[in-house]
Amino acid sequence: MRKRIILLVLFCLATLTSSALYAQSRASLQGVVSDAETGEALVGARIEVKGTNAVVGTDADGRFELKTLSSGRHTIICSYTGYGTKEEAIDLEAGRTVSLNFVLRSRVNNLEEVVVTGTGTRHRLVDVPVATEILTAKEIAAYSAPTTEELLRGVSPSFDYAPNLMGSFMQLNGLSSKYILILIDGKRVYGDVGGQADFSRISPDQIERIELVKGASSSLYGSDAIAGVLNIITKKNTNKLSAYTSQRISDYNDRKTNTSLDFNIGKFSSSTNYFFYHTDGWQNSPFEYIKKKGSDELILEETYKKTVRAQENMGISETLSYYATSNLSFTGSLQYNKRQIFTPTFSEKKPYDLDYRALTTSLGANYLFGNGLHSLSWDAVYDRFRFGYLYHDKDSGESLINSQGVTEQPTFFPGQLRNKNDQTRYSTEVRGIFTLPYAQRLTTGLEYFREELVSPYNLAASEAVASTFSAYAQDEWKPLHWFSMTAGLRMVNHKAFGARLTPKVSLLATLGALNIRATYANGYKTPSLKELFARNELSSMGSHTLYLGNPELKPQASDYYAVGLEYNQGPVSMSVTAYDNELRNLIAYIDIPTTPENQAAGIKKTKLYANVGKARSRGVDFLCDAAIGWGFKLGAGYSLVEAKNLETDKWLEGAARHHTNVHLDWARHWGKYRLGIGLFGRIQSERYYDDGNSPEYSLWRLSTTHRFAHFRHIVLDGTLGVDNIFDYVDDRPMGVNYATVTPGRTVFAQIAIRFNN
Repeated sequence: MRKRIILLVLFCLATLTSSALYAQSRASLQGVVSDAETGEALVGARIEVKGTNAVVGTDADGRFELKTLSSGRHTIICSYTGYGTKEEAIDLEAGRTVSLNFVLRSRVNNLEEVVVTGTGTRHRLVDVPVATEILTAKEIAAYSAPTTEELLRGVSPSFDYAPNLMGSFMQLNGLSSKYILILIDGKRVYGDVGGQADFSRISPDQIERIELVKGASSSLYGSDAIAGVLNIITKKNTNKLSAYTSQRISDYNDRKTNTSLDFNIGKFSSSTNYFFYHTDGWQNSPFEYIKKKGSDELILEETYKKTVRAQENMGISETLSYYATSNLSFTGSLQYNKRQIFTPTFSEKKPYDLDYRALTTSLGANYLFGNGLHSLSWDAVYDRFRFGYLYHDKDSGESLINSQGVTEQPTFFPGQLRNKNDQTRYSTEVRGIFTLPYAQRLTTGLEYFREELVSPYNLAASEAVASTFSAYAQDEWKPLHWFSMTAGLRMVNHKAFGARLTPKVSLLATLGALNIRATYANGYKTPSLKELFARNELSSMGSHTLYLGNPELKPQASDYYAVGLEYNQGPVSMSVTAYDNELRNLIAYIDIPTTPENQAAGIKKTKLYANVGKARSRGVDFLCDAAIGWGFKLGAGYSLVEAKNLETDKWLEGAARHHTNVHLDWARHWGKYRLGIGLFGRIQSERYYDDGNSPEYSLWRLSTTHRFAHFRHIVLDGTLGVDNIFDYVDDRPMGVNYATVTPGRTVFAQIAIRFNN
């Protein structure tokens, strides 16, 4: 026993001695980051050691500290949203602490922002060969949207939403959301709500920035990226300890809560986030159009239905990171979301609420080579998305057809969840980025994913399965200081549809203050499992319709061409881009004869997914940012779109020709208090529909932001604003195509408290 105690003491002494020697062999760096004009401390500025995983953020006094750095010469990078980026080379000695302060100047545009989506590698926005739009943290905070959908519509002219009673359906340059690839931190979001990506998984408070790459990007991201890629970058903690909570309230009991706790202890990092959103919903009109029984004649009736239903949305996520060395890191994450849209029994006579649940888990590793020139990464993701009916009353009155074609009349009880769609995706990807001679950077990767869909009463089979293997390569080459190009190729091998190659080439020429960009890309999208195997029966305005999938469908493809000019001079940045996106084998519903058996079951119409021919989305996008003096900054965007089915010469459903966004903001500091005022405008022409267009509209929002930083570790932010200043409401009876579902003028307020150490 005595011998064991002596050995234990010796072991402890050896451990303490080795730890002390290790600490003495390492160097430390500390400093302050401030605004060049006002001297204001910049809270949350990012300090990183180039070529390593060492990163830290500044506290409420703008201070930072990096410990246990290796001795020798290092390049320190300081960056902050809305400001320029600075690099400093510094020599560090073992056992010493070196001070290094950074003074950053506020930017008048976003050109110095670092983006990653267009090429999969880091570039300044002004230098990236692939044209990219960016929504910064400042713009996101100033707009203060309750949901990510409203944020995108409010600050980007490229996005549109065609709302109806089933939801709000996103479009990009006239193409529906099924052609838009949605990423969160570079990882695909799987599952859909009525055919569109589910944005309810993430709260605007979690978003650091949003990057948008328009046009086909199948060479780098695979299927679905025909209209473009939307990458939502979440906030990352760089402090030892950071705690955040916010509360937002508005009319109609519209309230949002977001809380996070982040810490970095030694080699471990943790980030926990919880958000909750609730609205009582509202009614734009007490009347509704329905079809007269036995005919197609529309009649007007009173209704208790809400234009936007009462709903709740909750999400919780956890991310853990382990930095084994300064070059090797591991990350794991878990995210769960639950959303319910409530259906009052007294008004709609439905015994259930709509229930959406999502579970995402991921594991990843990243190795950065010692010279910082090459990296290897691996990611594996499990994503499950379920949509169903959550019953609040007993129901046995619905006849359902199962996957064997047998009619059933099951009984559902209160609290029981009836599965409508259960979608699961398994994916894994290995990617390498290599810096090569002659100013080249090569990105290569392998990806495999498997999709599964289970829907007991909405599929022609018990389940549907698809799998795809892909290999891709992309070369970025800058042979001249004023010219660069990116060329990529992906080989996609789908189990059901075989192999396909999808190339992409982008060019950038910089001539003084003028950038010239050109892109050609080939897009590729395989039919979804729902398009192949679905069998849905839906009632609308008294008419019962059967919707069928088609296993004979062909993959959709596209050719995308774009050329753009960008002018950057002093306080002014302007860009104009003309594009043409040609789609082949377009998939859409067509009317087919209803069988006598289905007619006897009460089905009036039958629609089948089919390849209906060709479509085109073409137009011009214009963006402008300018500092116009006296502290004012102006941002404006305009999108002119022509989106048509070339076989019928009709506009694509829900597409509009003109979209305009305007943003004017002003900010000023008084000591530790900062005031910001933002005016946002959205102007849009009518949307085209076969059964009646929606009208043009104009919405304006005034938002004020307030920052107080009176304590070393605590920052207090407040937002107060008015949405829809001029009280526009589309109050036509339900059953029409709405321009927007806003209830009119509303007031909103938010308060947020952040603790950084």
